[in-house]
Formats: sequence, structure tokens, C-alpha cells
Amino acid sequence: MPHPLFYAQILHTEGRTTDLLTWLKSLDWLRVRGLPDILALTAQTYPDECLILTRDRATTQFETGKRDRTLYSIVASWLSALCSIPALKNKAILVAAQLVSRFPTLRALKDEFRMKGLV
Repeated sequence: MPHPLFYAQILHTEGRTTDLLTWLKSLDWLRVRGLPDILALTAQTYPDECLILTRDRATTQFETGKRDRTLYSIVASWLSALCSIPALKNKAILVAAQLVSRFPTLRALKDEFRMKGLV
């Protein structure tokens, strides 16, 4: 899909928020351009679902994926996007702290979170 953020905005504008959440769940989060913006848009309607989805995707990547600073920066951008929703700011910061605590050997993860103001 060439313009996923535009598609997300159309779904949101049309009030098709359930379709937006379903579509978000189906995406390959590491390959979709503009995912933080899509996540923030979806979180306006489904804040807790987006937070849980983000936490689970991040955990899965850290457990099974390639670990590098690029991945940590991407995950930090997801959580930072959720911080733009006032009701999620403290919860997103808590998830960041939990991830750092769960993966204490990933020093670059903490650095990336710190750069985004998450820890």
C-alpha cells in the first residue's frame, strides 16, 4: 500500500474505526511507513487496545526479532506516538519502563527511550 497514513485517515474520517483497528492489527509494523501516526490516530478511539497491541508487538520483536538500535528507535516511536494521547501518556511511559526492566541487557533500548522522553 503506497500511502497507509492516507488510508488510515480516510477510515478515521468515515467513522470506520473498527476497520481501522482491524487493519492496524494486520499490518507489518516494521515495514509500514508512518506507523506512529497511524497508531496515534487509531488510539484516539481505541487507546487501551493500541497500548496493549504496541506492548505485545514490542515484546515479540525483542524476544524473536533482530535486536539493534534501529528496532529500538522504531519501538520508541510507537510509544512516543501513544504519548500524544493525553489519556495514554503515563501508561505508555509505564510500558517503556516495563520493557527496559524486562530487557535490562539492551542498553541501547534505554538510550532510545530516553531520547524520546519515555524513561
